[in-house]
Amino acid sequence: MSRAGEAAVATGIAIVIVLGVRAVRGGKGSGDFDAPSSSAADSSNRYPDAGVSFRQPPVVVPLDPGALTGDTASEDFHTFMHRCGGCHRAPAPSMHRAEGWPPVVQRMEVHIQQAGLLPLSDTSRDEIADFLARHADTTRIGAASN
Repeated sequence: MSRAGEAAVATGIAIVIVLGVRAVRGGKGSGDFDAPSSSAADSSNRYPDAGVSFRQPPVVVPLDPGALTGDTASEDFHTFMHRCGGCHRAPAPSMHRAEGWPPVVQRMEVHIQQAGLLPLSDTSRDEIADFLARHADTTRIGAASN
């Protein structure tokens, strides 16, 4: 192998080592980046040939209040916007079927607790669940709930 080839291999190895160290330390390269648009990833979001994995954030369809047919005056809507839209872009309830929302709300409650925020009251949780169920997707018959 030529010196140029050896240098290229050494550079590639150094890059892999740096990315690995950053991943172990929790820096960039530990899943903090957007997934590349490549068909090389398998179903578990891993690139087995490259030895790289990533955490792909879920796609959030933003809420369009105009699609709620006048429900923006309800207490449920305001609770949803305050509690859900207070931390991130409020998702469109039509992203999931009604039965797909409870696991999402439970996951968000874990994030709320981890962030040290005020937990959802039973009333707030019920209002959010009612709002999401009322506006959930009803068009995908037999579709997965998430």
